[in-house]
Amino acid sequence: KSLKLVYRNLQDYFEKMRFYKKGLEKTLAYILYKKQVVSTMTNALQLINEGNVQVNNKKVNLPNYICNSKDTIWVKTSKGIQKFRLTDF
Repeated sequence: KSLKLVYRNLQDYFEKMRFYKKGLEKTLAYILYKKQVVSTMTNALQLINEGNVQVNNKKVNLPNYICNSKDTIWVKTSKGIQKFRLTDF
């Protein structure tokens, strides 16, 4: 009985982690990191907090902003302005 309980608890834990991972993959900071606009998540958070990121022509200061597949993102970095659509991601 105890092994069944442990197994069920592990299954519940992994389901929750999958749910949170799917949510994280849609956040603005994670997208900037995965698109290799920045080298670290810290740099992504810094760009967002400084107001150097726009989504659909609106400044976004929230690193946990959830993007959708139709969004266009502009990022102002030391290398210049980069623009990409999430459908390209």
